[in-house]
Amino acid sequence: MRGFVRSNVASESGTIWCGSSNHPRLNALLALVLAVLGTVCGGPAGDSRGAAASIFNDPRLTQWKISDAPDFVIGAPDEREGYAFGRVADALVLDDRIVVADAGFGEIRTYSLSGDLISRSGRMGGGPGEYRAIRSLARHADTVVVWDVQLMRLVLLSRHGSVARTISPDLSAATGLRPVFVGLTKEGSIVFRDYRSPWSLRNAPTGERRDSVWYILLWPDGKSQEHTWSEPGTEEYFTNREGSWGSMPIIFGRSLFETIAAGRLVVAVNDSLVFRQVRADGSIERSVAFQWTPGPVSDDWVGTKRQHLLDELDDGSGLLPPGMVIDPPSQEKMVDRVEAQILDLPSRQTLPAFGDLQGDAVGGIWIAEYPLPDTRERRWVVLDSALAPIANVAVPPTMHILDIGRDFIVSRKADELGRESVAVYRIVR
Repeated sequence: MRGFVRSNVASESGTIWCGSSNHPRLNALLALVLAVLGTVCGGPAGDSRGAAASIFNDPRLTQWKISDAPDFVIGAPDEREGYAFGRVADALVLDDRIVVADAGFGEIRTYSLSGDLISRSGRMGGGPGEYRAIRSLARHADTVVVWDVQLMRLVLLSRHGSVARTISPDLSAATGLRPVFVGLTKEGSIVFRDYRSPWSLRNAPTGERRDSVWYILLWPDGKSQEHTWSEPGTEEYFTNREGSWGSMPIIFGRSLFETIAAGRLVVAVNDSLVFRQVRADGSIERSVAFQWTPGPVSDDWVGTKRQHLLDELDDGSGLLPPGMVIDPPSQEKMVDRVEAQILDLPSRQTLPAFGDLQGDAVGGIWIAEYPLPDTRERRWVVLDSALAPIANVAVPPTMHILDIGRDFIVSRKADELGRESVAVYRIVR
């Protein structure tokens, strides 16, 4: 076992800890062992306390709360220059500021923690400092990283909004149509995730699939490191009928999540409660597994989930990219096809282990329990940068979290007219 930093330890909270290894194959074996242990080990033998067995409501952890009302809201009916948004693509916390990406106007705006506009930069276009399709933001040291999915480039901005550097990442190793930007590690490596495009599956038969997701690591200048590794992707149902094909996630199916916290990439598949900090070569730096017992899925929950998908389908406008218009007969045919796919969707018989993963601005990791239909609150567990649990917090299930600061949550919301805003809620410790 040479190469281990520390031995395996079972903590009081039912957590299985594992030290790091410099041997990739040994790390892969440890990950498999942890995945198994995470479903059967943890608390004291014979412990039958159903609620206390869950890390999401462990009474031994500190309880945090979210303020009932936001401290302030930016946007929505506020028509002042620099305060109304076209479409909020993302937002993040950078030191004592909130940075918002407005994809509707092609702008990056910076606000104080009291909601006052500090600076704005960018516009629609393809030149330096301009954007066509802002998809997401990321932090790296004291800079903001903007990912433009149409121009396929990263723009690094200073805290004052000026362009410090532009990177055109080498994504020649990607097989998908649109690789997803994840963020930058502490060392500056650029992380993307990639999965098979629907076009590459056009000759596949109808049925369940679980294609791998590949992680692509690039050097800070955007050049390929030739480091890639795969993880189990989303459980999907692929349909191929009459020359049309596409896939949708299986109801209560398992998925892959990742986040970057304290400059470290954290990867987890919600088949279990195993979370891994991963190095650039795919080897494991640190891993932790929590006790988890799969909960049964009721027929009512499946029916509710399926109905929600049908309700979201509505008239089919959400099936098209922004700005794209097709003739009514073609759109009606598209709606009918997707509706048939929803009605055919299979479902898993047990709940996934968790439902979301987010890194905060101070290096913590937030893990959400899998949301049940029509639940009134969603519980999260907070881990520190060493993957140790430190707190539980209940969050409204409809809150769309964009980023988490030390003492507040930045979320996106829309009013009845569809006007988007950024709302900031206080974390009460």
